[in-house]
Formats: sequence, structure tokens, C-alpha cells
Amino acid sequence: MQGASSPLRGALLGLLLERPGHGGDLASRLARRLGESWQIDPTDVYRLLAGLEQEGLVRTCEDPNATSARGRVG
Repeated sequence: MQGASSPLRGALLGLLLERPGHGGDLASRLARRLGESWQIDPTDVYRLLAGLEQEGLVRTCEDPNATSARGRVG
């Protein structure tokens, strides 16, 4: 997943509309939906989420159920 391709960006935004999640969760959900033909790297998903946050399309918030310091995107 080099660069922020428009289809992947749209797929990620669609997943966020369904249910918020952290980057690793979203990467897993994308991989299940898009199948083996797409190589989904969680690092790229986090990078794409950061760009979406800079654009004001998503925001990071605390997950009260989280066991780690990671935020949740929604």
C-alpha cells in the first residue's frame, strides 16, 4: 500500500463509519474485506489515519476499554 490511494482511503473511511477502531483493528478489518489481493500493512493504515486526522476527517479519542495507551479513531 504505497501512498494513500483513493480506494483504500475510501474503504478505511467506510470502516470508520461502521465502527471506530485503532489502526491494527482497522488493518485487520480491511484485510478481511479486501482479501488476499491487497497487502494491508498496519503501519500504512496508521499513516493514512494520521493524514485523515490532519484533514479533519477523523479524530483520535480515548478508549475507556483499552488495555494499552493507544487511542481510538472515530
